[in-house]
Amino acid sequence: MKIYAEEDISRGKNLIAFNVIVAYINSFILKEIQDIKHHNIKIIALENDLSIKIDVPGIETPVTLKGTLDRVDEKDGMLRILDYKTGSVLNSNVEVVLWDEIIENYDRSKAFQLLCYSFMYQNIKPIEKMNAGIISFKNLGSGPFYFSTKKSRNTSNKDFNITKDTLVLFQEQLVKLIQEIANPEVPFMAKED
Repeated sequence: MKIYAEEDISRGKNLIAFNVIVAYINSFILKEIQDIKHHNIKIIALENDLSIKIDVPGIETPVTLKGTLDRVDEKDGMLRILDYKTGSVLNSNVEVVLWDEIIENYDRSKAFQLLCYSFMYQNIKPIEKMNAGIISFKNLGSGPFYFSTKKSRNTSNKDFNITKDTLVLFQEQLVKLIQEIANPEVPFMAKED
């Protein structure tokens, strides 16, 4: 746990930041209360640290993936992995049409993160399907932004289920990315925001 020096929050920017945080938390709690009135929600884990080792062809030692899942729950029987973000999120950030986008397009980094969490969770506790999404405190009214796949950009039909097949496709991209990172012939390049 990180501890920050006590700051004066009675005035200035610190007071504004404090009030914004309080407003976000109040809105979030009210939304959670409304959600449990209409759905069966069971919290499974909060701040769940995960770590798995995977073998990557061409790399001698196993690669360790680590992450902290903000929340794992079941909503009406469907397992969900939820990540909290203070910034804005768009549906397009978590939608995948072409699988190579998740490692080539910075705009899909949130989709990559959700799939990475799902991949780690699946390796520890195998399940048939799950959902993974982001709760954005700046877009609370929009609800969670769930990872989805689409057959084309022009369709509104989305598949929100993350299955073993989904994670096989993700693992192919993950291995490709790790191999690229480990290749001394490929220079590091900053991704565009």
